[in-house]
Amino acid sequence: MREGMAGEKILVVEDEAIVAQDISGRLELMGYKVMGIASNADDAIARAGELCPDLVLMDIRLEGKSDGIAAAGAIRKELDIPSIFLTAYADEETIRKAATAEPFGYLVKPFHDRELHASIETAIYRHRTEKALRASETRFRALFQLAPDAILLADLEGRVSILNTAAESLFGKPGGEAVGKNIVELLPPEESQKCGTFLSELRMNGILRGMELAVLSRSGEAVWVEVSASVMLDETGRKTGVVAIFRDIADRKRAHREMLGRLMTHELEEGNLYLVKEVAPVLSRECFMELVRAGYRGAVLSRDPPKATPLDEGPHIEHRWLSAEGGDGSMRPDPGSLCRWVESLGRNQAIFIDRLDYIMSENDIAKSLQFMHRLREIAYLKGHVIILSLDPGTLGPTELRGFEKDALEIQTRTSTGLPGDMMETLKYVYQQNVVGVKPTMTGLCTDLRLSRPTARKRIRMLVRTGHLLLSARGRTKVLELTEKGRRAFPG
Repeated sequence: MREGMAGEKILVVEDEAIVAQDISGRLELMGYKVMGIASNADDAIARAGELCPDLVLMDIRLEGKSDGIAAAGAIRKELDIPSIFLTAYADEETIRKAATAEPFGYLVKPFHDRELHASIETAIYRHRTEKALRASETRFRALFQLAPDAILLADLEGRVSILNTAAESLFGKPGGEAVGKNIVELLPPEESQKCGTFLSELRMNGILRGMELAVLSRSGEAVWVEVSASVMLDETGRKTGVVAIFRDIADRKRAHREMLGRLMTHELEEGNLYLVKEVAPVLSRECFMELVRAGYRGAVLSRDPPKATPLDEGPHIEHRWLSAEGGDGSMRPDPGSLCRWVESLGRNQAIFIDRLDYIMSENDIAKSLQFMHRLREIAYLKGHVIILSLDPGTLGPTELRGFEKDALEIQTRTSTGLPGDMMETLKYVYQQNVVGVKPTMTGLCTDLRLSRPTARKRIRMLVRTGHLLLSARGRTKVLELTEKGRRAFPG
């Protein structure tokens, strides 16, 4: 007879003494350790707690108030010890009742040694596997909940199934409140279209890294996060849902915007597509070079070869040129190929496409509009700043409006775009700064007759928009205009 897996300990529960002794002898011959014999349900539960066997062989019908099914259920629930049922009855009703105790096997008397041995080995292996799996799941849940980044799981349509503590805090919603909602509902309305693009791209490619979104915090304010996500697959390779990780990048984003505000004269944000309507590519080229000088890696797609394009070429600029005939470093004006090239670039790049009207001349309007739409999606997903130069005289008014719908116009930084109360605060700080004074919040409240909560709210908004710096001077916080704030007062 083959030996047991490692001399596993077994408790025999049987109310017929002769049968119990026979089973015990057979088990010992197989190499198992018989820890004891119990004749009723109460004794079985007590001895299982005392002896801690690896497995219980449980007769279903025992003398007394409780049967083997109840005893096995209690041992499984309280001690996590599996049972194999032994019975002379194989009717459907008995089997149905036995199933409620979650047995790991079921042997009908009389049974052969081979059946007994196989059932025991299978039950012990299955129990160990399930126990290891539960331990793994427990560790995963602990890591999931303790992770500093916000993590959520959702189905392929974006409906949330579970989120961790950091995600509850980020979105300002307890788990129960967020479950069942679509991810789109957790974002500000202006980000809903971007989120739809994000989910579509994720379903198509299976993975997405480093996309930037704004989410609504508990206070209702927008917080910038970087999102990485992956599609989850089951054992057959079928897509079952998505897991997304949201990392707070508000400080990084604020510092980046402040840096751009000091270095640039135009409002250009990552993740956007800009359309510049001009006969000659002057403004578009100037804005692209501003981004390159600010530290962006650049990519140029122009009508002319690199030597004929008046750009300050450098190691951080990749240059391709459009040609229907082909040539070294050239690309055909095929929208599909051009989109694949843009997708192949690293994240957060400045991309200058000159001239869009040539691409349109080689394709019909419908294809060109699809090209624009896809470029906007790629800008969203990869954080690019894409600048398109277009001669408006090549299009009619209706066609031009179609292209304008998918893009933004470039704005200069000369106008603050701030409401009156914010401008009042900014002007006060400006007037103090020009005479060498960095005002405090107390001075601001006194001179403008503001309450501290109102002053604090205004300052927080102006810091967030990059107009003010709040710095420490000893224990006191003082206010100073940034370069962007100073440009609001050209005189």
